[in-house]
Amino acid sequence: MPSSGVGVWLAALWLLLLAGPGLGLRGERLAGGLQEVPISDPGVQAAVRFAVDAYNRASNSLHYCRAEQVLRARSQVVAGMKYYLTVQLVTTQCRKNGAGLGNRDISTCPLLPASEQRKLLCEFQVWSRPWLNQTQLLSQNCSVSDS
Repeated sequence: MPSSGVGVWLAALWLLLLAGPGLGLRGERLAGGLQEVPISDPGVQAAVRFAVDAYNRASNSLHYCRAEQVLRARSQVVAGMKYYLTVQLVTTQCRKNGAGLGNRDISTCPLLPASEQRKLLCEFQVWSRPWLNQTQLLSQNCSVSDS
């Protein structure tokens, strides 16, 4: 009767192969799983802009920072999309004052001279729910960067 044990294993293997796509075994994205996302993805770009804007509003720096480089972007499907971002920020010449940036795009602000620049390595979590027109910064952790 050893052959019946082999038959059970073969049947289980066959079921696993048939169910594989539903289980994410062939590379499909699983709901709730973290996934690497191209930095050029429009959702990533919007999340980076939102995170940098939130950072600038909360910081007590005299100058605005801008994203110099997005080092890593991952996303997670939740009730919406959660982005996990690693971003290098750098200080610009645009000063924070009562007028703010107005209509100016932060990416057009020139950088401070290298000797005066401060670079930060930041980890951001941004939750986007576009159907509610809501985006939230869930967390940020920034530290001075050597590079």
